[in-house]
Amino acid sequence: MKLNLHFVALSLALSLPAASLWACIYDGAGGPSEVDPAAPTAVFATQIAISDGELAAIEPLSGQVALQRSLHWLEQLRDLQEAAGMTGTLHIYLAEGGLWSRLSDQDDLSASSLLESAHRLKLQTHSLPPRGGERILIVTEAALAALVNQQLSLQQAQQLGIAKLKIKPYPIKLQSN
Repeated sequence: MKLNLHFVALSLALSLPAASLWACIYDGAGGPSEVDPAAPTAVFATQIAISDGELAAIEPLSGQVALQRSLHWLEQLRDLQEAAGMTGTLHIYLAEGGLWSRLSDQDDLSASSLLESAHRLKLQTHSLPPRGGERILIVTEAALAALVNQQLSLQQAQQLGIAKLKIKPYPIKLQSN
């Protein structure tokens, strides 16, 4: 039975990049979006962690209801990062929904796209993908829920493969003679 679940999860993960070429599948906002290459691996690892009992499953939702739930978790993550003294910018990619968000202590975010701008850290959803050298957290919805509910630490989530914290590499520029 476990092998069948892993096969289904792998099939889902392999289909993710093709399905996520448009920004956010929760509400269709935005245009073409960059899919982080670590996203399918995180989705696959999440399915394995759930089937192995290492991660609690979340209720499957879609559309605006799923978006609102994810926004709530992102706001909780912002509050936790703010309390921990986070500085700089962190891009967050919700793997299943293709949603890029951004936490930043900088004032360069558009006021129309901010959630609760009274906070020191600003949360922008439907943001542009990060540029080279910027921090990224790739996470699934179930992993985000476990992180904000303090059921798992970021280190534990990374060990399970359900979250990945990385720096986006700079693009390689090849010069021709």
